[in-house]
Amino acid sequence: MTHTDASIDSSLEIHIQRVIPDNTISLKTLYENHEYEPIVEKAPSFITSYQRDNKFDLLGQALFYYGLALYQKSNFTEAKEALLKVWSLSENTLTTIELPVLCNHLGIVERNLSNYAAAHDWYKKALDYYSSHNNAHGQARIHNNIGMLHIAVGEFAKALEHFTTSYNTRKREGIKDNIAPVINNIGLIYLNIGRYSDAIEFFTEALEYEKEQNNKNGIAICLLNIGSVHEHLKNYEIALKHYRESMLLRNETGNINGMAHCLYHIGNMFYSQHKYDDAILYFSEAHTIKEKVEDKTGQANYLRKIGECRLKQAQYDEALQLFEQAETIHNATNNAGETQNVLLCKAQLFSIPGTSYYNPQQAETIFLNGLEFAADNSDEKMEMTIRKSLSTLYEHQNRSNESLHQYKIFHNLSEHIGGKDVLNKIVTFEAERKIERIQKEHDDAIKKQSELELLVKERTAQLDSLINKEHNFRHIHEAFVKHISHEFRTPLTAVTLGISVIEKMIDNSEEFSHGSQIKAFCKAMNTATASLRSILDSAQLLTQAQSSVLDVLISPTDLTAIVLKYVPEWKTMMNPNQMIDLRIADYEIIVHSNQVLIEKMIHHILDNAMTYSPANATITMRTSAHNGKGSISIHNTKSYISPKEQSKIFDVFFRGAQHRELSHVGLGIGLTVCQMYALALNATIECKSDVDEGTEFILSFPVENI
Repeated sequence: MTHTDASIDSSLEIHIQRVIPDNTISLKTLYENHEYEPIVEKAPSFITSYQRDNKFDLLGQALFYYGLALYQKSNFTEAKEALLKVWSLSENTLTTIELPVLCNHLGIVERNLSNYAAAHDWYKKALDYYSSHNNAHGQARIHNNIGMLHIAVGEFAKALEHFTTSYNTRKREGIKDNIAPVINNIGLIYLNIGRYSDAIEFFTEALEYEKEQNNKNGIAICLLNIGSVHEHLKNYEIALKHYRESMLLRNETGNINGMAHCLYHIGNMFYSQHKYDDAILYFSEAHTIKEKVEDKTGQANYLRKIGECRLKQAQYDEALQLFEQAETIHNATNNAGETQNVLLCKAQLFSIPGTSYYNPQQAETIFLNGLEFAADNSDEKMEMTIRKSLSTLYEHQNRSNESLHQYKIFHNLSEHIGGKDVLNKIVTFEAERKIERIQKEHDDAIKKQSELELLVKERTAQLDSLINKEHNFRHIHEAFVKHISHEFRTPLTAVTLGISVIEKMIDNSEEFSHGSQIKAFCKAMNTATASLRSILDSAQLLTQAQSSVLDVLISPTDLTAIVLKYVPEWKTMMNPNQMIDLRIADYEIIVHSNQVLIEKMIHHILDNAMTYSPANATITMRTSAHNGKGSISIHNTKSYISPKEQSKIFDVFFRGAQHRELSHVGLGIGLTVCQMYALALNATIECKSDVDEGTEFILSFPVENI
């Protein structure tokens, strides 16, 4: 996930104007210039001196900047200890550092230690204070930080609620400073749920605010986030351009931690393209920066990323070595959340069958411990990752039920994280922004309204005329087909009955000297009448299909339920000794479609499979779901359609070579009708055929977004 580099010093304006001794002014100045190492070196002696002389206010100031500097160097545990000491002094009014400021900073530190519950408690204390004092600026800041806490664990709906509260408060109160990070964070919600154009819109809006304030670090963050959207869209060259522009600005402002963050994104982009050597180069460069600034957590994180690359390259010894180095560092800094991430990487290594490190019992233990950690910290994103890994692990061990159970939980979590709750919040927020835009454009809208109404009236009249013509044509067409069908079927029925009478007379009498020739003639007549009936059925089918397409109603439909319900009925149509082999997913596959049309499509394709398969053939039916599609495939092994014929099989009245060889009755309309249904349902029909493997038709429908 892309972050916004939220700075811990977002509320230091309160302290900048204070008159304080030279020593503390020195620490403040160093901090403002991003010189954190000198603070870490100098502050302890100041702290010792102030503590000895009982100068508690100055002690609080020195501890405060010392804690902030430790945070910037990712020494989160030591930063927390320093800030807790300031908290104790502030509670007893021994220092002028304000309580809500400390609560905010302690919340940020706890969040980086993955202590999400503790972080939320600190933020809540700060928010309560600001609310009781009607401090809108403080409330907006804390709501933004609480949103970042929720986004860290994948609770996007809650995150969006806090971001929009912060955004609306700033807009209402006219607070422009630090509004860009809030807009950036809203963009992150859209990025995480895959609405990339919306994400670009918000990141671009934030960029304009940052340019207005000439905030180069803020501009760099926006460019980084825009690059991340392009990376998700696989526009890698554009993404790289934005990442490098962001890195140049970081270099210009001397923000080397920000440079490391840019290098991470570039490395991650190459990782997603499976260019692991390139990714390692960038992760290594970021690691070098973290060594330079003595950022232990950062060093460990990049060692882990390099280890993940080595794992993908099957360099297991080196991967394990890197993971263990990272684990040692995180244990030393008491960073439980990052330690857990490294352990999960080791578990992935232990889950790979066929390697010397394959140890499914140890991997399972790590994953289960990880689930406990995720539950304790309400980290649904971590839980989702672990559930998927456990499903794969159990699958390799042939523990099918357990694998399916874990996959279902993973699927439910995946839907929850990007599901209805988020969409509902987005709809609310988008409605508010839409109202805001409408209000701003109200005058222009009034001027254009009369023109628009006139245009709509004209277009509506034209559309009504076209619809009436279409309905008239449709009724004439249906009436014509129905009438012709009736007129043909009546004499055909008479002919068929006559032939049947003649055959019975031959069977019951010995007077017919040419009985065998007459029977042959009757057989030919039956074949001809059957062919005529097939023509009428096909014409009527085509008309009915057109009517169904025009009246199609889309609703949630379960593919698995359709197959299980109607297979017994379809089996009755099969030739002797033919079988259907069902391979049905044991979970619901809900698609955005129409059940009646799906049943008709399956009927036509299954009928073809039965018709063109020998009497003892097995026809395989499968259901599956992947890549946002629910699919049904029907496969018969005894037929073949050439590539040339595959390009024509959906053309109306086309009949292939196999049809002609077997002399089957039919006009070649069934697949045409199926394609008409598919177009109406936003579905696809794919044909795969091989001389040895046979022919497979795959129906794919868009999955219902629940």
